[in-house]
Amino acid sequence: MWPIDRPPKWVDRSRELATLHAGIEALRQGGGAAVWVEGEPGIGKSSLVVEALAGTSELGWDIGWGIADQLTERLPLSVMQDCLQVRLSSPDPRRAHAAGLLRSQRLGLFTNGDASASGVEVLMALTDELCAAAPTVMVIDDLQWADDASLLVWHQLAASIDQLRLLLIATCRSDPRRPEVQQVRASLARRGRALVTLGPLTEADVADLVTAMLGTPPEDTLRQLTAQAAGNPLYLRELVDSLARERAQASPIGGVSAAHEPAAGLAGCRAERPAQLRLG
Repeated sequence: MWPIDRPPKWVDRSRELATLHAGIEALRQGGGAAVWVEGEPGIGKSSLVVEALAGTSELGWDIGWGIADQLTERLPLSVMQDCLQVRLSSPDPRRAHAAGLLRSQRLGLFTNGDASASGVEVLMALTDELCAAAPTVMVIDDLQWADDASLLVWHQLAASIDQLRLLLIATCRSDPRRPEVQQVRASLARRGRALVTLGPLTEADVADLVTAMLGTPPEDTLRQLTAQAAGNPLYLRELVDSLARERAQASPIGGVSAAHEPAAGLAGCRAERPAQLRLG
């Protein structure tokens, strides 16, 4: 259902989850809501959204998730089409029809200046149809990489959210963004929509997460090592995994296998934080 796995262990983030749950409740009551989730790479933006949406797949809602990247920035409306599952082969005639219109537009089969034939209008109309038929959730992950046309669709949907049965969610990095992304965020703030900024995990939350990963509370040496992650959940998992691999490689062959040794042994490891960690 989701493009990323739900975190096996969740720690706090209660205030941030409450904001997303308020949007879910608004949709449950027949309304709409827009939520912008921002933070540094690896801080848990996507995981927060997955955790908040857990259980909604059983409600019969129309749920879509699109992930932007540096390549989709060059492909107009690609991330929005992914989110809305717009494909010529779609079993949903509404989506297949929209895909046909977009294909015709790309082939230049419409006359120039026909606003009704624009890709933005096609996807806006499709979203209207979907929201009229069922409560709809649209998540755009890594919005900072979205192409300008997809940004425009997101902006227009957010502007008309009070007239739609739609929960519109974006995740976005908090580092410097291109002007178009800054404008979309500023417009959302002016309208008083929900802005969620994820900060580092607290020391207590880091200890809880490490305990969940290792099966035992971290001792002082391991606490000092995991402090290098600066409260970033992705960095923390990468660091603990790196320590676990080092421990497994250092374990003697024979007797109990390294994979089954007590994870508490990691507390005695000394290792530097890897020079490069996957940001995700």
